[in-house]
Amino acid sequence: MWSFFREIAVYMFFVMIILSIAYGQRDLTASYMHKTVKDIFVSNSQYSSLSAGFGDFYTWVDEVLLPGLYPTESYNGDDLGNINKDLKMFIDDGYFAYRVGPPRFRQLRVPPGSCTPPPQTAAMFDNCNSDYNILTQDEDNYDERWNHSYNPNKTSSGFRDDVWMYQNMTDLEGVPLYGVETLYSGGGYVAVLDKFLWRAKWKVDYLRETRWLDERTRAVFVEFTLYNAHVNLFSMFTLLLEYPSTGGALVNTKIDVIRIYNYVGSMTVFVAICEVLFIIMLIYYLIIAIIDIKKQKMKYFKQFWNWIEVSKIALCMTGISMRGYKALFFELALEELSEEEGSTSFINLQQMAVYDETYGYVIAAVVFMGTLQFINLMRFNARMNVLTKTLKGAGSALANYSIIFYIVFFAYGQLLFLTVGRELEQYHTFFGTIKSLYLMFLGSFDYKSLEAADPAIGPFVFFTLTLFVYMILATLFVTVIVWAYEWANEENRDATNDIVDFMWWKVMSMAGMHERAKQYDPWLDRDDDGEQEDGDREGEEEIEWEGTNNEGDNIEAVQSRPVSAATIKKQRRLRRQRRGGKPQKIVKYKPPKVESDGRQCGYGNLEALQGRLDYIFDKLHDFNSSRDVRKNRSLTIAMKQFSK
Repeated sequence: MWSFFREIAVYMFFVMIILSIAYGQRDLTASYMHKTVKDIFVSNSQYSSLSAGFGDFYTWVDEVLLPGLYPTESYNGDDLGNINKDLKMFIDDGYFAYRVGPPRFRQLRVPPGSCTPPPQTAAMFDNCNSDYNILTQDEDNYDERWNHSYNPNKTSSGFRDDVWMYQNMTDLEGVPLYGVETLYSGGGYVAVLDKFLWRAKWKVDYLRETRWLDERTRAVFVEFTLYNAHVNLFSMFTLLLEYPSTGGALVNTKIDVIRIYNYVGSMTVFVAICEVLFIIMLIYYLIIAIIDIKKQKMKYFKQFWNWIEVSKIALCMTGISMRGYKALFFELALEELSEEEGSTSFINLQQMAVYDETYGYVIAAVVFMGTLQFINLMRFNARMNVLTKTLKGAGSALANYSIIFYIVFFAYGQLLFLTVGRELEQYHTFFGTIKSLYLMFLGSFDYKSLEAADPAIGPFVFFTLTLFVYMILATLFVTVIVWAYEWANEENRDATNDIVDFMWWKVMSMAGMHERAKQYDPWLDRDDDGEQEDGDREGEEEIEWEGTNNEGDNIEAVQSRPVSAATIKKQRRLRRQRRGGKPQKIVKYKPPKVESDGRQCGYGNLEALQGRLDYIFDKLHDFNSSRDVRKNRSLTIAMKQFSK
């Protein structure tokens, strides 16, 4: 029994270490920095109009981006150059976030003539440009205004030539990014602005006058990096504008807040100690898993919780390797930041942001599985078995019933996708339609837009879907689970809460509250009202043996009259069933009271002892197979502890 408590204590210590490492990698102030950047560059009317076209993009750049990144005046109208010229390197957030390098624009294009119009309409169009594809994107070099008369032997003269030359993903240290429509490359045609406002405005005007964005532009990225030394956080801002061949623009913003300097502040030593203890505990659990696999061989992988344990260990090892590579990776980034040209060239932290995000997913999965395993640690608690038995009992029925449910569910999904998908954005893809149906199940839907899209099909689908799927089929799901719970509760009626009762019994006993401890004694028979049993039951005869104080005196047996009880203890009823259902004589030994130094000893302790023996003997009757031994592991542990 104590080995079980020791296992819980060790595992709780391991989980606390994992939580310390996980929360040590995250900062609660990161959400505030994310909100600050979003309020400056996203939450405005100019951002809302970006979906119109290229003209609105340049309006947002002139009125939002440049004033936010290059503030020139204080809140009271004073020139920042007269106050402190270094303040011009901060963004307009109260001068907390420092602009690390200049921002840059990056666009992805399709080659000219990438599609062929139908012959019937060929006379109406001079050229045709298809949607973006990462495999067929434009990667040629051009002269100004996308002129094909590019001379490969020409030496680049700076910004005017660089913006018309393609740079691959490796040169830019970029990463692919998935937008609304498709996956976009990390390369492209790049326009890096300047650290000074007047030069940044000149470059933006040059791009606008030379039509750097045209009908073959399919994606535009606006990227810049910020650093807030007060909270030790970097922020990587990425604005993606997708320009599909249907016209307009799809706007998507991604703000990554990361921490590069991990060992800073008063928590440095604590985080380092937790990481060392984490490695030690991981080796400990790895050795235990290897020993169990060696003993059980393939039977080890037949248990669900063993798969959780193996997955958790594998993720922990992956997290350790990623943590080491992350330290090296971030060290290289810090060297790049410290170089002199870091203030004039774009500082790309996209790779670090993606790597930090992936590392966060791994740590989150470890925390999830580690917390989930507390259910397995409560396996000796009889009440927890009801949950397990409910899931096992309902598993087969739910699996078979789910086939019918999802056939009907996907049928309605296809109907909505094919009828209103062309008009409503939330139904324009089949995956989006299925997601909208799930949200409708949770009560989040827009009935008016559905009715406006199709006055006939919309209401019909909504009401029939609500009736047949959500009210009838979903209710049957709950019915199956309720039936399984009742069955599991009935099957678990004979079980006793050994672990919890043992804990309270031990605590009460150690505190000297022996009378209170009796109600938690896991081996003492009680009726359903929690009172101690006297052995008097319907159809049973009780023989009470009385002893005398004198040694050698005869013991007289006095048979008392039968007594009927209102409640029958389950263990006693099972005993009568095993004995053929005949009335039995239950012998209870009543020792004499012995007076010694004013103290009385006897009845209460022996009664508890008899209850323990009755409990153990009743359970031993069923110990006739290895399966029963496995089912009663808690009893085995209790018996070993009792035998000591």
